[in-house]
Amino acid sequence: MDTLIVCSNKTKEKILLDLNDKPMMNISFMNKKEFIHNYYFDYNEKTIYYLMDKYHYKYDIALEYLNNLYYIEDKKYNDYKLDMLVSLKKELDNNNLLIYNHLFKKYLISKKIVFIGHLTKFDLRMIEQLKDICNVEIKNREVLNYDPVVYSFKTIDEEVEYVAYNIAKLIDEGIRPDKIKLANVGSDYDNIIKRIFKMYNLCNEEKQSLFGMNISDTFIKNYDSDISKTIDVLKKKYDSSLVNKIINIVNKYNFIDDYLKVKDLIIEDIKKTVIKTNYNNQIEIVDYHDFFDDEYVFLMSFNEESIPRKYQDIDYITDDIKPDYLEKTTEKNSSEKKQLIEFIKSTKNLIITYKLKTPFSSFYPSSMIEYLDLNVEEGIIDKHISYSKESGRIATCNKLDNYYKYGVKDQDLSYYVSNYPIDYNSYSNKFSGINDFNSPLVLSYTSMDNYYKCRFKYYLERVLKIDKDTNSLSKYIGSIFHYVLEKGLYSDIDYKLLVNEYLVNNNISLTLKERFFLDKLIQEIPNIIDEIKNQDNFIKLKNRLYEEKVFVDFVDSKFMGVIDKVMYDNDLYAIVDYKTGNTDIKLNMMKYGIGMQLPVYLYLAHKKFGGHIVGFYLNKILNGNVKYDIKKSYEEQYKDNLKLYGYSNKKYISEFDSSYKDSSIIKSLKVKNDGDFYSYSKVLSDDDIEEMIEEVEDKIIECIDDIKGAKFDINPKNISGKNISCEYCPYGDICFKTNEDIVYLKEDLDA
Repeated sequence: MDTLIVCSNKTKEKILLDLNDKPMMNISFMNKKEFIHNYYFDYNEKTIYYLMDKYHYKYDIALEYLNNLYYIEDKKYNDYKLDMLVSLKKELDNNNLLIYNHLFKKYLISKKIVFIGHLTKFDLRMIEQLKDICNVEIKNREVLNYDPVVYSFKTIDEEVEYVAYNIAKLIDEGIRPDKIKLANVGSDYDNIIKRIFKMYNLCNEEKQSLFGMNISDTFIKNYDSDISKTIDVLKKKYDSSLVNKIINIVNKYNFIDDYLKVKDLIIEDIKKTVIKTNYNNQIEIVDYHDFFDDEYVFLMSFNEESIPRKYQDIDYITDDIKPDYLEKTTEKNSSEKKQLIEFIKSTKNLIITYKLKTPFSSFYPSSMIEYLDLNVEEGIIDKHISYSKESGRIATCNKLDNYYKYGVKDQDLSYYVSNYPIDYNSYSNKFSGINDFNSPLVLSYTSMDNYYKCRFKYYLERVLKIDKDTNSLSKYIGSIFHYVLEKGLYSDIDYKLLVNEYLVNNNISLTLKERFFLDKLIQEIPNIIDEIKNQDNFIKLKNRLYEEKVFVDFVDSKFMGVIDKVMYDNDLYAIVDYKTGNTDIKLNMMKYGIGMQLPVYLYLAHKKFGGHIVGFYLNKILNGNVKYDIKKSYEEQYKDNLKLYGYSNKKYISEFDSSYKDSSIIKSLKVKNDGDFYSYSKVLSDDDIEEMIEEVEDKIIECIDDIKGAKFDINPKNISGKNISCEYCPYGDICFKTNEDIVYLKEDLDA
């Protein structure tokens, strides 16, 4: 007779390994959730969307209702909650939104069903029904009588190091890493395990939510009703394996045309998608409810706060209305305690540990220690047998700290100093390098400018991703204005509504002070839009592109940028970048890779459009205080501040600006009577522009090569007596620069 085994995925893996050397058997597997969904009914994305769309349920609420439908019968309960579930199930049935596998029970008739693992009262009720149509067996854990020792530790670091030490010892004795497991490991252990295991050349199982990756941020920011546009953005920036995971999620919602309607559902699916990283010497994290025979299991965090799990009466179907085939809270807690006891008594190679404190909290040993009368010992590492030189050096440093700072001499200090020598009390702020930096690189003007100003700042910000910018308003103010201007320059808008829309879509929360300041700033938006539209009266190029993204490919790297506004006609182009802060447009530091914002936009436009560049400009839309000029009214001065600020191609400027001889829209542009431009006019020739484009590309390639070469030394730049790199840098408490680190540069006065 064929056998269907219903068990956890981990138990399935173990059974398959045990069957490797045995004759072929007709065995199939399901986990318990899959079995229940086949036996009763299932639901899908359409079902969830229906509830969210019709009743405006949140995603989690919709799932909670659906999962509770399994526990009700088609009858009148005279209870609002239960009767609502009955009504909801009928509604979903009438709309064909519940999925029934009508052949499943026929499939089971010829099978032997084996249930392995913990079974609830609801499961047992289902099994009783199954016995009428097929042969059913329940396989419980074999309860033995092991009495493991519990090891206590003062701190979580000591607990984790003891576990790492003993894992290294087991491997040294010939135990394979796949036979060693960690159990009851909460999120508070993740970083500590990763740090300490690395010192012992061990790897724990790494899981990362897809939602926490950069690709998800990009996906959400570029989300569009035409989802193919969003996917195209991802394909240009990210590895195909990650993009395909997003595509697989999106494809589940192809029953709808407007993907904006299912945005919340797709984001929830992304949150549930986990990316696993596997290593050869990986130590797996398991659930202690599974079965273990010859594995070595470290049951950690054996504290009252974490084990056994304690349930509360917070289910949708509360204790007072639960049918007799559902456990009440006291029964669930009793069952959890029983399962833990069975695990402890039945696992031969079990090591139990607990800590008394973390840097933030204090903890108590689990009451199960006293209940089971388990022996408790202090966990001690044999200092004469080392599996980690790095750990020994850290211990040496700590003992020397206690000796020199507090006069406390550890009895083992001499041993550690002799066996783990260190350069105590010495420090170098020099970047010592990294071994491998060959990942694909996406470079922008901002990241390149930061790199040329100080390589180490780039390393902290872009490689280590240390974000010390806590002022959310200053971080987002430019993006907010860009968003509003993009919408408002070609249609009538409610700019306050657009600002709120941007804040909500990007999950930006502001303090009351920041919100007050933002409200003051955005009052200028109508005036800014009016003046930009007024400037259009003098501009001959009438076609417009906004927020134009440009990617330039290099060897396994990309350079990217977003041009705020492109004005064009035939093969003539002018580009404008809106600025909310102060930016110097001088070109006298280009040879050092610094201050190249306008040349970079010129370069991107050239790569994207070709043709002839008429001009490339900044438009300073937030100018702070308008300077008082007795010769001009406030309104005139305000318009002057909003003029385009940059460089013009003297060959084509007349085809762009109808007022170019004494420009009404470009700052400091004026023609003399002889037809030549005044010396203060910022004009360039075709040759100048071509040379500038080549220089920008050279600096981009140089930057990519240096980053790929892991050149991240501390080298802030001082220009003509002013340190431009450290003035507003938030990383001063990390780099500890010295005068020897500073690079002194001279401005190119002829540029």
